[in-house]
Amino acid sequence: FPSHDRPDVVWVSLGSQLVNASQIMILSRFAGLNVAATFAIGTKAFSMFQQFTGRIIDASLPILTEMFVQGDLDKLKHRFIHVVSITAFLATLGAAILLAGNTAIVSFWTSGSIFWSTPYDALLAALLLSNSSSRCLISVFGSMLGYRPVRHIYFLEGCVFIALGIPATRFFGIAGILGASLICHLLITLRLSFKEVNKVLKFSRGLIRPLVSAAVIVGGTAFFSLGLAKTSPLFNPIFLNVGSVCAAIVSAWFCIFSRSLRQGLWGKILPLVTRLGPSR
Repeated sequence: FPSHDRPDVVWVSLGSQLVNASQIMILSRFAGLNVAATFAIGTKAFSMFQQFTGRIIDASLPILTEMFVQGDLDKLKHRFIHVVSITAFLATLGAAILLAGNTAIVSFWTSGSIFWSTPYDALLAALLLSNSSSRCLISVFGSMLGYRPVRHIYFLEGCVFIALGIPATRFFGIAGILGASLICHLLITLRLSFKEVNKVLKFSRGLIRPLVSAAVIVGGTAFFSLGLAKTSPLFNPIFLNVGSVCAAIVSAWFCIFSRSLRQGLWGKILPLVTRLGPSR
Protein backbone atom coordinates (compact mmCIF):
# COMPACT_ATOMS: atom_id res chain seq x y z
CA PHE A 1 0.00 0.00 0.00
CA PRO A 2 1.18 3.57 -0.62
CA SER A 3 2.39 5.37 2.47
CA HIS A 4 -0.60 7.72 2.56
CA ASP A 5 -3.00 4.72 2.60
CA ARG A 6 -1.31 2.90 5.49
CA PRO A 7 -3.18 4.75 8.29
CA ASP A 8 -6.46 3.81 6.61
CA VAL A 9 -5.40 0.16 6.44
CA VAL A 10 -4.52 0.27 10.13
CA TRP A 11 -7.99 1.60 10.98
CA VAL A 12 -9.64 -1.14 8.91
CA SER A 13 -7.50 -3.86 10.51
CA LEU A 14 -8.10 -2.51 14.01
CA GLY A 15 -11.84 -2.39 13.48
CA SER A 16 -11.87 -5.91 12.05
CA GLN A 17 -10.02 -7.21 15.11
CA LEU A 18 -12.49 -5.47 17.43
CA VAL A 19 -15.38 -7.21 15.69
CA ASN A 20 -13.91 -10.69 15.30
CA ALA A 21 -11.53 -11.17 18.24
CA SER A 22 -13.79 -9.64 20.88
CA GLN A 23 -16.52 -12.29 20.58
CA ILE A 24 -14.59 -15.05 22.37
CA MET A 25 -13.26 -12.55 24.92
CA ILE A 26 -16.75 -11.29 25.78
CA LEU A 27 -18.18 -14.80 26.02
CA SER A 28 -15.36 -16.13 28.21
CA ARG A 29 -15.59 -13.13 30.55
CA PHE A 30 -19.36 -12.78 30.90
CA ALA A 31 -20.71 -16.26 30.07
CA GLY A 32 -17.88 -18.57 31.08
CA LEU A 33 -15.17 -20.60 29.38
CA ASN A 34 -17.52 -23.49 28.63
CA VAL A 35 -19.82 -21.21 26.63
CA ALA A 36 -16.85 -19.69 24.82
CA ALA A 37 -15.62 -23.19 23.90
CA THR A 38 -19.11 -24.11 22.67
CA PHE A 39 -19.17 -20.97 20.51
CA ALA A 40 -15.75 -21.73 19.04
CA ILE A 41 -16.80 -25.26 18.07
CA GLY A 42 -20.26 -24.35 16.79
CA THR A 43 -18.94 -21.64 14.46
CA LYS A 44 -16.23 -23.72 12.74
CA ALA A 45 -18.41 -24.43 9.69
CA PHE A 46 -19.45 -20.77 9.55
CA SER A 47 -15.80 -19.68 9.45
CA MET A 48 -15.07 -22.17 6.67
CA PHE A 49 -17.96 -20.93 4.52
CA GLN A 50 -16.98 -17.33 5.19
CA GLN A 51 -13.46 -17.92 3.92
CA PHE A 52 -14.81 -19.78 0.89
CA THR A 53 -17.21 -17.02 -0.18
CA GLY A 54 -14.49 -14.39 0.31
CA ARG A 55 -12.30 -16.09 -2.31
CA ILE A 56 -14.64 -14.91 -5.08
CA ILE A 57 -14.00 -11.20 -4.60
CA ASP A 58 -10.32 -11.79 -3.80
CA ALA A 59 -9.78 -13.63 -7.09
CA SER A 60 -11.73 -11.00 -9.04
CA LEU A 61 -10.02 -7.87 -7.71
CA PRO A 62 -7.06 -7.82 -10.15
CA ILE A 63 -9.39 -7.89 -13.17
CA LEU A 64 -11.78 -5.34 -11.65
CA THR A 65 -8.88 -3.05 -10.79
CA GLU A 66 -7.59 -3.25 -14.36
CA MET A 67 -11.01 -2.19 -15.66
CA PHE A 68 -11.05 0.71 -13.21
CA VAL A 69 -7.59 1.90 -14.26
CA GLN A 70 -8.55 1.73 -17.93
CA GLY A 71 -11.67 3.79 -17.21
CA ASP A 72 -14.10 1.12 -18.42
CA LEU A 73 -16.65 1.78 -15.67
CA ASP A 74 -19.60 0.24 -17.49
CA LYS A 75 -17.83 -3.09 -17.83
CA LEU A 76 -16.57 -2.79 -14.25
CA LYS A 77 -20.12 -2.26 -12.99
CA HIS A 78 -21.37 -5.25 -14.98
CA ARG A 79 -18.61 -7.57 -13.72
CA PHE A 80 -18.84 -6.40 -10.13
CA ILE A 81 -22.58 -7.09 -10.02
CA HIS A 82 -21.82 -10.60 -11.29
CA VAL A 83 -19.18 -11.07 -8.57
CA VAL A 84 -21.64 -9.97 -5.87
CA SER A 85 -24.32 -12.25 -7.33
CA ILE A 86 -22.02 -15.29 -7.30
CA THR A 87 -20.90 -14.44 -3.76
CA ALA A 88 -24.53 -14.11 -2.64
CA PHE A 89 -25.36 -17.45 -4.29
CA LEU A 90 -22.53 -19.25 -2.50
CA ALA A 91 -23.40 -17.54 0.80
CA THR A 92 -27.02 -18.66 0.38
CA LEU A 93 -25.85 -22.22 -0.28
CA GLY A 94 -23.58 -22.09 2.78
CA ALA A 95 -26.40 -20.66 4.90
CA ALA A 96 -28.77 -23.44 3.80
CA ILE A 97 -26.18 -26.10 4.66
CA LEU A 98 -25.58 -24.50 8.06
CA LEU A 99 -29.30 -24.53 8.79
CA ALA A 100 -29.71 -28.09 7.59
CA GLY A 101 -26.74 -29.78 9.20
CA ASN A 102 -24.60 -27.69 11.52
CA THR A 103 -26.48 -28.63 14.70
CA ALA A 104 -26.32 -32.33 13.83
CA ILE A 105 -22.62 -32.09 12.92
CA VAL A 106 -21.74 -30.38 16.20
CA SER A 107 -23.72 -32.97 18.16
CA PHE A 108 -22.04 -35.86 16.31
CA TRP A 109 -18.57 -34.30 16.50
CA THR A 110 -18.78 -33.77 20.27
CA SER A 111 -20.81 -36.97 20.99
CA GLY A 112 -23.66 -34.83 22.29
CA SER A 113 -21.57 -33.23 25.04
CA ILE A 114 -22.08 -29.72 23.64
CA PHE A 115 -25.46 -28.09 23.19
CA TRP A 116 -26.06 -26.28 19.91
CA SER A 117 -29.43 -25.37 18.45
CA THR A 118 -31.07 -24.31 15.19
CA PRO A 119 -31.69 -20.67 16.33
CA TYR A 120 -27.92 -20.26 16.58
CA ASP A 121 -27.58 -21.56 13.04
CA ALA A 122 -30.25 -19.14 11.83
CA LEU A 123 -28.22 -16.23 13.19
CA LEU A 124 -25.04 -17.67 11.67
CA ALA A 125 -26.77 -18.00 8.29
CA ALA A 126 -27.79 -14.33 8.34
CA LEU A 127 -24.28 -13.34 9.44
CA LEU A 128 -22.72 -15.35 6.61
CA LEU A 129 -24.78 -13.55 3.98
CA SER A 130 -24.28 -10.08 5.45
CA ASN A 131 -20.53 -10.55 6.01
CA SER A 132 -19.97 -11.91 2.51
CA SER A 133 -21.89 -9.01 0.96
CA SER A 134 -20.12 -6.27 2.91
CA ARG A 135 -16.72 -7.81 2.18
CA CYS A 136 -17.38 -7.43 -1.55
CA LEU A 137 -18.36 -3.78 -1.10
CA ILE A 138 -15.41 -2.82 1.09
CA SER A 139 -12.87 -4.73 -1.01
CA VAL A 140 -13.66 -2.45 -3.95
CA PHE A 141 -12.23 0.50 -2.04
CA GLY A 142 -9.12 -1.34 -0.93
CA SER A 143 -8.01 -2.20 -4.46
CA MET A 144 -9.27 0.78 -6.47
CA LEU A 145 -10.05 3.89 -4.47
CA GLY A 146 -8.24 3.44 -1.16
CA TYR A 147 -9.85 2.69 2.18
CA ARG A 148 -10.35 6.33 3.19
CA PRO A 149 -14.12 6.46 2.47
CA VAL A 150 -14.72 3.28 4.51
CA ARG A 151 -11.81 3.23 6.95
CA HIS A 152 -14.00 4.05 9.96
CA ILE A 153 -16.78 1.52 9.32
CA TYR A 154 -15.27 -1.58 10.93
CA PHE A 155 -13.95 0.42 13.88
CA LEU A 156 -17.38 1.98 14.45
CA GLU A 157 -19.01 -1.44 14.26
CA GLY A 158 -16.46 -2.85 16.72
CA CYS A 159 -17.09 -0.12 19.30
CA VAL A 160 -20.89 -0.42 19.04
CA PHE A 161 -20.66 -4.22 19.07
CA ILE A 162 -18.66 -4.30 22.30
CA ALA A 163 -21.11 -1.90 23.97
CA LEU A 164 -24.10 -3.95 22.83
CA GLY A 165 -22.53 -7.41 23.02
CA ILE A 166 -21.65 -7.33 26.74
CA PRO A 167 -25.22 -6.88 28.07
CA ALA A 168 -26.60 -9.13 25.32
CA THR A 169 -24.21 -11.90 26.36
CA ARG A 170 -25.10 -11.52 30.03
CA PHE A 171 -28.81 -12.01 29.31
CA PHE A 172 -28.87 -14.31 26.28
CA GLY A 173 -25.45 -16.02 26.04
CA ILE A 174 -24.48 -17.24 22.58
CA ALA A 175 -27.72 -16.02 21.01
CA GLY A 176 -27.02 -12.58 22.45
CA ILE A 177 -23.50 -12.30 21.02
CA LEU A 178 -24.63 -13.55 17.60
CA GLY A 179 -27.66 -11.26 17.58
CA ALA A 180 -25.58 -8.24 18.58
CA SER A 181 -23.04 -9.03 15.86
CA LEU A 182 -25.77 -9.35 13.22
CA ILE A 183 -27.53 -6.13 14.22
CA CYS A 184 -24.31 -4.11 14.27
CA HIS A 185 -23.14 -5.51 10.96
CA LEU A 186 -26.43 -4.85 9.18
CA LEU A 187 -27.00 -1.35 10.55
CA ILE A 188 -23.40 -0.14 10.37
CA THR A 189 -21.05 -2.06 8.08
CA LEU A 190 -23.42 -3.25 5.36
CA ARG A 191 -25.49 -0.07 5.32
CA LEU A 192 -22.56 2.36 5.27
CA SER A 193 -20.46 0.36 2.78
CA PHE A 194 -23.45 0.10 0.44
CA LYS A 195 -23.98 3.86 0.75
CA GLU A 196 -20.33 4.62 -0.05
CA VAL A 197 -20.27 2.30 -3.07
CA ASN A 198 -23.41 3.94 -4.39
CA LYS A 199 -21.95 7.39 -3.85
CA VAL A 200 -18.68 6.70 -5.66
CA LEU A 201 -19.48 4.06 -8.30
CA LYS A 202 -23.30 4.14 -8.62
CA PHE A 203 -23.71 0.38 -8.24
CA SER A 204 -26.68 0.25 -5.92
CA ARG A 205 -29.47 -0.45 -8.40
CA GLY A 206 -27.83 -3.53 -9.85
CA LEU A 207 -26.95 -4.90 -6.40
CA ILE A 208 -30.44 -4.74 -4.94
CA ARG A 209 -31.82 -7.79 -6.76
CA PRO A 210 -29.14 -10.37 -5.81
CA LEU A 211 -28.83 -9.18 -2.21
CA VAL A 212 -32.58 -8.95 -1.54
CA SER A 213 -33.24 -12.27 -3.26
CA ALA A 214 -30.52 -13.97 -1.21
CA ALA A 215 -31.91 -12.46 2.01
CA VAL A 216 -35.43 -13.70 1.22
CA ILE A 217 -34.21 -17.22 0.42
CA VAL A 218 -32.06 -17.42 3.56
CA GLY A 219 -34.94 -16.07 5.65
CA GLY A 220 -37.37 -18.62 4.21
CA THR A 221 -34.93 -21.47 4.76
CA ALA A 222 -34.35 -20.30 8.34
CA PHE A 223 -38.08 -20.23 9.11
CA PHE A 224 -38.47 -23.71 7.64
CA SER A 225 -35.56 -25.06 9.69
CA LEU A 226 -36.84 -23.46 12.88
CA GLY A 227 -40.27 -24.98 12.30
CA LEU A 228 -38.75 -28.36 11.48
CA ALA A 229 -36.70 -28.28 14.70
CA LYS A 230 -39.95 -28.10 16.70
CA THR A 231 -41.73 -30.86 14.81
CA SER A 232 -38.82 -33.16 13.85
CA PRO A 233 -40.16 -36.16 15.84
CA LEU A 234 -43.17 -36.18 13.47
CA PHE A 235 -41.15 -36.13 10.23
CA ASN A 236 -37.92 -37.44 8.79
CA PRO A 237 -35.55 -34.49 9.30
CA ILE A 238 -32.81 -35.83 7.00
CA PHE A 239 -34.91 -35.85 3.83
CA LEU A 240 -36.57 -32.55 4.70
CA ASN A 241 -33.22 -30.86 5.36
CA VAL A 242 -31.79 -32.17 2.10
CA GLY A 243 -34.93 -30.95 0.36
CA SER A 244 -34.59 -27.50 1.90
CA VAL A 245 -30.98 -27.23 0.66
CA CYS A 246 -32.02 -28.29 -2.86
CA ALA A 247 -34.91 -25.80 -2.82
CA ALA A 248 -32.55 -23.03 -1.71
CA ILE A 249 -30.11 -23.87 -4.53
CA VAL A 250 -32.83 -23.85 -7.21
CA SER A 251 -34.40 -20.65 -5.88
CA ALA A 252 -31.00 -18.94 -5.66
CA TRP A 253 -30.10 -19.99 -9.22
CA PHE A 254 -33.20 -18.36 -10.72
CA CYS A 255 -33.69 -15.43 -8.32
CA ILE A 256 -30.14 -14.24 -7.58
CA PHE A 257 -28.59 -14.68 -11.02
CA SER A 258 -29.67 -12.60 -13.97
CA ARG A 259 -30.58 -14.39 -17.18
CA SER A 260 -27.30 -13.47 -18.87
CA LEU A 261 -25.27 -14.65 -15.88
CA ARG A 262 -27.16 -17.97 -15.75
CA GLN A 263 -26.45 -18.54 -19.43
CA GLY A 264 -22.78 -17.69 -19.00
CA LEU A 265 -22.35 -19.95 -15.97
CA TRP A 266 -24.24 -22.81 -17.58
CA GLY A 267 -22.06 -22.50 -20.66
CA LYS A 268 -19.01 -23.04 -18.43
CA ILE A 269 -20.53 -25.74 -16.21
CA LEU A 270 -21.93 -27.96 -18.96
CA PRO A 271 -18.59 -28.65 -20.73
CA LEU A 272 -16.99 -29.36 -17.34
CA VAL A 273 -19.70 -31.87 -16.42
CA THR A 274 -19.43 -33.48 -19.84
CA ARG A 275 -15.66 -33.77 -19.53
CA LEU A 276 -15.88 -35.32 -16.04
CA GLY A 277 -18.66 -37.73 -17.01
CA PRO A 278 -18.04 -41.41 -17.82
CA SER A 279 -16.53 -41.91 -21.24
CA ARG A 280 -18.00 -44.44 -23.59
